[in-house]
Amino acid sequence: MASRYRSSSRPYHGRNDSSRKGPTIPAEMDRLLQFWRALELFTPHLAPAENDDEDLRAAWAQAPGTTARGKLTVEYPSGRRRQASAQSLPWEWARDAPAPAETANRKLKKPKYTVFFGVHRQQFAVDSLLACFPTADEDQEARAANAQGGFTVVAAVVVDGRGRIVEKSASLSSGAWCVGHAHTTRARSTQAPALSFGTWPDHVARATAEFTQAIAEDYGASNNAPELEMDDLWALQEAALQAAQLDGLAAEAPQEFSIRITCEDVAQDTDLGRPALLSSFYLGSLSQARQATFWYACGACAPQARFLSTALPEVAAANPHRVDVLAPEGAAALRAAIAPKHLPPGRWPANPQHSLSSSQTFALVQALQLARVPEKGPYDQLPIFGVNGPPGTGKTTVLKDVVANIIVQRAEILAHLERPMDALVVDPAGSTPVHLREDLEGWGILIASANNGAVDNVVTDATKYGALDEEFWDDVDYYAELARPRRSTTTTADSTGTATRAGRTRETAWGILGGRLGNSSNRRAFAARFFPDSGSRTAADFGFLAAADVPSWAEAKSEFLAARRAVDELLSHAQQAADEMATHAKALQQHEHASQQARAALADYQATVSGCLTAGAAGSAGAAGTVPPAGAAGATGTASTDRTPLSAEELLARVRQCEQQAAAALAAEEARPRGFLQRILALFRGSARNDAARQQLSTQRDAWRATAAQLEGLAQAHVQAWAALQQARSECASVEARLRGEFGAHADNPTDISPEATARREKFLPWATPALERARTRVFLAALRLHQAWLKDEAVRTAIAGELAHATQLMIDSSTSDRARSNHALQLLFMLVPMVSSTFASIGSCFSFVNDRQIGWLIIDEAGQASPQQAIGAFRVARRALVVGDPLQLPPVVVTPQAVVREMMAELDIPERFDPRVASVQSLVDLLSRYGTTLGGATWVSAPLRAHRRCQEPMFSLCNDMAYEGMMIHATPPMDTDSSAPEAAGEEALPRSCWVDVPAEATTGHVQPKELAVLEQILNDIGTRALSAHDGAAAAGRAEQRRVLARTFGSVFALSPFRAVADRLEELAETYPMLKSGSVHTAQGREADTVILVLGGAAGADGARAWASDPVNLVNVAVSRARRRLIIIGDYAAWHKPQFAPFFTLGNALPHIDARTLPQVDLPEALRDDNDAATESPAPAASAQA
Repeated sequence: MASRYRSSSRPYHGRNDSSRKGPTIPAEMDRLLQFWRALELFTPHLAPAENDDEDLRAAWAQAPGTTARGKLTVEYPSGRRRQASAQSLPWEWARDAPAPAETANRKLKKPKYTVFFGVHRQQFAVDSLLACFPTADEDQEARAANAQGGFTVVAAVVVDGRGRIVEKSASLSSGAWCVGHAHTTRARSTQAPALSFGTWPDHVARATAEFTQAIAEDYGASNNAPELEMDDLWALQEAALQAAQLDGLAAEAPQEFSIRITCEDVAQDTDLGRPALLSSFYLGSLSQARQATFWYACGACAPQARFLSTALPEVAAANPHRVDVLAPEGAAALRAAIAPKHLPPGRWPANPQHSLSSSQTFALVQALQLARVPEKGPYDQLPIFGVNGPPGTGKTTVLKDVVANIIVQRAEILAHLERPMDALVVDPAGSTPVHLREDLEGWGILIASANNGAVDNVVTDATKYGALDEEFWDDVDYYAELARPRRSTTTTADSTGTATRAGRTRETAWGILGGRLGNSSNRRAFAARFFPDSGSRTAADFGFLAAADVPSWAEAKSEFLAARRAVDELLSHAQQAADEMATHAKALQQHEHASQQARAALADYQATVSGCLTAGAAGSAGAAGTVPPAGAAGATGTASTDRTPLSAEELLARVRQCEQQAAAALAAEEARPRGFLQRILALFRGSARNDAARQQLSTQRDAWRATAAQLEGLAQAHVQAWAALQQARSECASVEARLRGEFGAHADNPTDISPEATARREKFLPWATPALERARTRVFLAALRLHQAWLKDEAVRTAIAGELAHATQLMIDSSTSDRARSNHALQLLFMLVPMVSSTFASIGSCFSFVNDRQIGWLIIDEAGQASPQQAIGAFRVARRALVVGDPLQLPPVVVTPQAVVREMMAELDIPERFDPRVASVQSLVDLLSRYGTTLGGATWVSAPLRAHRRCQEPMFSLCNDMAYEGMMIHATPPMDTDSSAPEAAGEEALPRSCWVDVPAEATTGHVQPKELAVLEQILNDIGTRALSAHDGAAAAGRAEQRRVLARTFGSVFALSPFRAVADRLEELAETYPMLKSGSVHTAQGREADTVILVLGGAAGADGARAWASDPVNLVNVAVSRARRRLIIIGDYAAWHKPQFAPFFTLGNALPHIDARTLPQVDLPEALRDDNDAATESPAPAASAQA
């Protein structure tokens, strides 16, 4: 069987692209998509971890029952192959066991066995791949720091309970094929041949097709197919290795490759024929994009086309229309954009005292403008907007306000309908299913990200009471009974044991505003909220819609429109106040300018006249002197004198004196008597000389006279301008005092551009009083009730019940034969559940039925962590996209070695901006963004959020200076008393933040045992002092003490940049309850009161330290997780070097102490001898406050 796979290495180029019709895709876009496809081929599939134990084996020796047995994974190493006949396989274990009886309500499960072939270490695959690339010159220490752990697989098949391969269940790993193909192509080659990466996806497709076809032929799923035995599995493994061209490597290292079998129970109706996905989730979307982007010139697939346009040279060039919102002109544009008249009418039900910051509001306003951007047109006009969200700046808060206002916008359309049924298009003949009218479609929201944690921040956490201010708890109930687990409806205490009113807690859900989709289990759970039982689904299943305690349609309309009018009135009043303040402030500016000009004109002319007087005095003492030219006011005097400048009055007196002197001289000349001889001589010499003398004296007199008049005029103008300025100041101060009396800190003078005023605007949104924020919240709540009133209408419920049932069925199985109906049904589902979430990896399967641009809004969270190619499928289904992230936090994880990437980029002519080490969804959207600012001298980031409300000092300044060049503004409230801090109990054991110096001793590996010992000392100290500070804890029982410690350690992170150290940190959770530990990557998007960063690193391993230092992202994330305290444990001398810039900065900013001076603190008694203690499950807490 195995020999047939030798043909899979021959060239295969797929279909001829020249046959395509219509506009052609730009070459740069096509090469970029080829690059991303080739890059995704290298994605390895991690093998399931082995968990073979006796209890699970005993369970699987019994026949399947009505409840699932535990998931079991057993391994068959290649070394056991010779004893194959003595080995039994999982489907043989329960062959003779009696089957239990099933009941009417509980059906028997059926077993599913997934056999993974060629299981091998992931690092072995990486090393084998790098051996094929002569350019693999990466620093060995840095590679070791970023070593790949775990195991990967070559192929897999699914086996049923009878031990037979399920038809169409075979799959081949593209990552394994890439390693094998590179090794085969370049084995023992002195010159590396071209690998033609662009054709690799077609090669993989061909190899996979041949492999699956061969299995179908040899192990068909007919009833007569033989039951698999151990020899069959080894033969299949050989076939898989040959199909992936890994047989050569397997021959060199046979001990590396083994077989693992995973056993799990599934429902009887589960389709076992779906193969395990051993390749990238994104290959299908990327292939689809090459088709969709043919319509790029027509503007279709708008967000996708715009995103891919980053490949074009003209887009890569600096956009001349960029607006730097931190520059004076851009800051003025930002202030104008957030004027009350531009504020959206809705608001999330947060604390009305806490408005958004100016930068948050700007992002909100600009994001909502996407609804007005045309869907078709040139790439630079298509709807996509980016927001840069540094840590602690409230990006999730912005997203919740975006969601609230999208719902309000749709409610405005509903509110103008006369009857609820007017929202629907109903075919009287019944040939087409009922659907929404066009203007009500396209408002659904898809929250997407690379990981579940990011999307849960919006979709799951937003629908808990903890996301609302308690003022509004009694005003929200959006089908809460569907959102709450039944066991939580009677809860009367929150996670910290604090009682809450009406049986609600901060963790209790208040509605089904959002639904978690994505993987199949999430989708099934979502559908089960509406249809817990299988069977037909009719209008009766939607009884909860009719039972909702909401007003009638007419009342809900009236309530919404009244709330809208109230907000409009408040916004209008706020705008009038803003205009009044602006008018007087600008008038004051004009008067200040006029006064400055008058003062400058007077001063300049004074200087000119003084210079003339000084020059004249130097020429002939007592003479009238050189006279300034007429009209010289405003000229800059250049003469200088050591004497004290004359005042305006003194200068005018001197000028008058000069005028009088000139007049007297002229009079004397004209009155001077002449004798007979003088008269005779004048006849010969002429009168010209005498006339000239008189003319000169006359001119001097007139000039001094004009000078005096001009001085008087300029002085008078200055006095008048000054008086007008004082009047303007008085009027402006009066207006400002009156408006501040009404609007408080939210009153804003738009002409004040001082740093203090800018910081104040980030803390208090101009003109957004609590009354206005409360009214905007009422609009959102009224919009929800209007939607509920529409859904409650009997005619509407009857009309849409079947389509809602169809939509929920699509969540379980997205395959459909009627895409048009399915897309309309999804729009109806969005009327009930406005937003859904999915990881990028699941979008292809979850929304396979969705046509291009059918989902109104795509919101991408944590976009800085997502590789660009991951978002292609999400962009396809969206009409408009809001992208939020931070390229200065953790970048996307890249598993393909850089040597391979470099050769791939060179072959396909890919620009450096798409290097996977630096490219992310966020970085490419930043490239497109008009509004933003520049960091690092050259990096343009999208519209930044600036008000940081998480970290105390010194963490805030460290992050702000290291990563953001001072862009952020500190808005964190003053620190409360922290019971977990050592100083809370009295004598300081540690500074609030410090570097504990532990010289490295181990010369291999990254784990330094002494650093771990110091960490335990610090944790013991924190726990002991927390108990001392907690009233009654010392006298309380062990269970209460453990609760206190759980709350304390629940807000402590123990992190490390190195995976080996992180693994050791995770072991501490067994000793310290609720302690969060792991690598820095695991802390992204989370926060804690205290962060303890255990550096590790072998002595002399500067390459690994350089890897952890550059870029600054990893350190930025670690430091910005800490709300109150940052403790670093590590070798100060080894890390505190200029070449490790972030750690050099930390070392300069933090006091460092010798670990030997730390107090020796034992483990708290409540944590000792845990096996003898009463077990209790303490709930996590948000912080360790007393």
